Amino acid sequence: MVTGALASPVIGYGSTRNTLGGRQSIAVGESPDCPRCGNFTIGGNGQLWQLLYAHGIAGTAGYLGFFGYGLWRFRRDVTPVGLAASAAVLGTFVAMFWYNALVTPLAFTMLGYALLWRNGVRG
Repeated sequence: MVTGALASPVIGYGSTRNTLGGRQSIAVGESPDCPRCGNFTIGGNGQLWQLLYAHGIAGTAGYLGFFGYGLWRFRRDVTPVGLAASAAVLGTFVAMFWYNALVTPLAFTMLGYALLWRNGVRG
């Protein structure tokens, strides 16, 4: 997984990669009768891996840097909203090795960041 991500271009492939075959046997794969059989996605089993394959090293660094900077900048926000928002962003970092953060989880992460920013602007 890591070698494939590092072999991707600096800006990534733009999407995940498909592999032929299945996890149990090299004989399992697409055929004229079943073109979608046996194929599984490389880079789709966690947000970190998806970032590495789809957006490359540059995109992954930008994504992690953006949310990491937000956590660092607003680390002293001890209001209830600030703690909950920081937990949402931190939870994304913890789960990014196993789960994708597409659509709803990413929206909640961005909402957490926006709430941290709003509290920082006020205070």
